[in-house]
Amino acid sequence: MTIRIIIADDHSVVRQGLRMFLGLDPDLEVVGEAVNGAEAVERADALRPDVILMDLIMPVMSGLEATAEIRRRGLPSQVIVVTSVIEEAAVTAVIKAGAIGYLLKDTEADELRRAIKAAAAGRAQLSPQIAARLLVETQSPGGPDTLTDRENEVLRLAAAGLSDEEIALRLLTSEPVVHSHVAGIVEKLRLANQSQTLLLDFANRAQGIRDPDSLLQFFVSEIPRLLWSDAAALLFPEESGDVLIFRAAAGWADDPIGRRVNSTHAGPGFVYHTHQPWQVEDVARSVVSGEHPVDNGVSEEGEAGNRPQKADRRPPTALDPPSTSDPLTSDHSPLTTSPWLSPDLRSYAFVPLLIGGQAIAVLGLGSREPRTLDEDELRFARLLANQAALSLEHVRLHRVESQGQRMEMDLQQARRIQISLLPGGYPAAPGWEFAATYESAREIGGDLYDFIEWPDDPRRIGLLIADVSGKGTAAALFMAHSRAMIRAAAQTLPGPAATLAEANVQIARDNHAMLFVSAFYAVLDTTTGRLTFANAGHNVPLLRRAGGTLEEVMSRGMVLGIMDDMEYDEDEIVLAPGDALVLYTDGITEAMDDNDDLFGKERLKEAVRAATPGDAHTIVTAIIAAVKAYAGATPQADDLTIVTVRRITNDE
Repeated sequence: MTIRIIIADDHSVVRQGLRMFLGLDPDLEVVGEAVNGAEAVERADALRPDVILMDLIMPVMSGLEATAEIRRRGLPSQVIVVTSVIEEAAVTAVIKAGAIGYLLKDTEADELRRAIKAAAAGRAQLSPQIAARLLVETQSPGGPDTLTDRENEVLRLAAAGLSDEEIALRLLTSEPVVHSHVAGIVEKLRLANQSQTLLLDFANRAQGIRDPDSLLQFFVSEIPRLLWSDAAALLFPEESGDVLIFRAAAGWADDPIGRRVNSTHAGPGFVYHTHQPWQVEDVARSVVSGEHPVDNGVSEEGEAGNRPQKADRRPPTALDPPSTSDPLTSDHSPLTTSPWLSPDLRSYAFVPLLIGGQAIAVLGLGSREPRTLDEDELRFARLLANQAALSLEHVRLHRVESQGQRMEMDLQQARRIQISLLPGGYPAAPGWEFAATYESAREIGGDLYDFIEWPDDPRRIGLLIADVSGKGTAAALFMAHSRAMIRAAAQTLPGPAATLAEANVQIARDNHAMLFVSAFYAVLDTTTGRLTFANAGHNVPLLRRAGGTLEEVMSRGMVLGIMDDMEYDEDEIVLAPGDALVLYTDGITEAMDDNDDLFGKERLKEAVRAATPGDAHTIVTAIIAAVKAYAGATPQADDLTIVTVRRITNDE
């Protein structure tokens, strides 16, 4: 029977030479030519030749792309790539794309004829150069690992230049067996490529799904199609790991979603604990006389753990070794009563979803007819399960990131709200300077300062600085509440002590969070310089006199919010021209260096003295600079708040 051939090459000289040479063999007939890969595909579709001799590098469409398209269309033609040089990356690529051979254009005439006739018969021919390249590919870390020992031996001998006949003699087998091994090598390379393509498509489609429930449904719908199964389910562990729960299923009867499975049961429980696959060919035949199947975990090669665990289809006997710790045998109920069964499914396979060496779920596959996954199918199932695990982790991290971004936005909004509670400017009082700063240790903090004014008495100005015990959102919310209580009390009561006492009653009454507030509140008479003040457990303010001496502004009182029946001392001082009052929170004095030593009150005093005779703003800037220089690279642990009031001298 004549073998019909198409020659695809963009060089006319090559096409003419091959046509003349092949015409010398009565068994070979050239029925068409093509000058590029796209034309080769169309000619192959129209003429249906037995063999296509395909150049690798051509315009419009390469030989590699054309070979893949011919295979995709399901055309019966066998493709032999015939090229000038061995392209390192192209050798395995064209085999994986579906070519049955790869030859050089200077190949001996007899070898080319043999390769064409072998291809027409469906047999692959490996030249020594090609075999050597495939050998390197299969032994590389990323290469296929499914070749048997005999297939590897055939590949090594072919790479050494031995013919199929010589290989058969060396291995003490027949030449058809060698042909079978070569065909197996080529087919496995193709299957590896198909698996990679399917896995990549699976991963890309999963990547576009952000909703966890939709992603689980995609898995249980898509994976059975890829593995020729009738059903799939995903079981996730409870926090304790003692129970697995159906979270998604397709093809499983009676809607198992929410069904609980003890993790000591055979099947999914075994897989969850051992991280090894488990399958049973026919659950109806896996139990005899109500006995549970025994599995000692030994593979067909006699190596434990290398193959999937299968339920033994015989009852245990006295010759079987006892097993008390294996999850497969720790539960003595028969498989036919297992809670993961579906009444219309006969065979099952379970594989783990692993992340970082930990099982996060178990994938179950079911079929209506008895079957088991072969070694390649099981390997592909594990790849799909691992990809599913990665996709789930990606979605989880995406949700965490999204929640973090939403929280970040909420915190930024809260910070804007909190900043809006701070004064937008300073009081306009002739003969006085005001300056303040606030730096939170987090997005939002628990410090506060405020200036309170009375429209009907513009000569009086209230000065408030406060600090909530705690940080973050709770402290900020509590501070906003405390500020409102203090401002409300200040509008109706005559002095600082009465204001703090009334505010304390309201704060303590609603203090379900068990927080407390330290506060210093004073009322300044800007005409006389008289400052009346009360202190609710806050840091003692400093008074820098015009001459540079420092005094502590002392007054006694408990923090706000502990008990509602507190009384506060009320004292007063007079600020003369050039005097400056410095209010601050404990974030200043308790700032730490890299040795965890505190900045302290003495360093604060030094910073204030160093700013003499500076104005109010200079004092604030000097204190912040001193604190940050002291802390260095140590992260800020608490809010930093300073308020400074200075009476201008007559010369300014």
